[in-house]
Amino acid sequence: MANSVEEVYWRLRMVGVSGAGGHGMCPKGNCVCGHAAPVAADRSNPDVGGPTLHAHYFWDCPPAKAVLTEVRAALHPHVTHLHCSHLWLCIPPCPRVCVALWRVVCLAACAAMEEGRKHMWKQRFSVAPKNAATRAAAVQGACRAAARTFLCLLDEFVRALPRAQREWEHCEDVTEAHPFVALVSILPRCYKLVWPEDTAVGPQPEFDQPPV
Repeated sequence: MANSVEEVYWRLRMVGVSGAGGHGMCPKGNCVCGHAAPVAADRSNPDVGGPTLHAHYFWDCPPAKAVLTEVRAALHPHVTHLHCSHLWLCIPPCPRVCVALWRVVCLAACAAMEEGRKHMWKQRFSVAPKNAATRAAAVQGACRAAARTFLCLLDEFVRALPRAQREWEHCEDVTEAHPFVALVSILPRCYKLVWPEDTAVGPQPEFDQPPV
């Protein structure tokens, strides 16, 4: 997975993401989605304002929710409750989810949420007039971009990763019913991607030997 993808997660855990409360710096004004920005007193306090924006852009904002919808759809019916700590700390939401694969899901999800945030603000400032209709269009476009990015990152990682680097290859948790990536056959060992929107896009091709 590209360093730019991993960087989003690293910054979220360490100093925060630029423009989303990173280093405790909170931009003035509300989010495009209408979420009220931290008040002035909170913006000046890095222990309050920064975490407030982190929680919004990486959990509560519509593009983030679009990604979470895909994650929850893939986990259903194994997981009924998903907490932000599962995503932000790479903690599998249930014992049957492979830890190595869940880390990939978390990296892809955070990067997709950030892509959605950037898309939303870019559309907001590039379209005129700036009214309720254009704001709504920007938010909807960002949701689609975030969900699409999440699925593409998962596909890119699983298909392009050399077999020797697949930490999840021999994980007993990766069975025929495992979310995101499922076992198809043991001999030869073969897997398939399980899209959160599997019923919409149809069955995915099986794969065994990715490019090296």
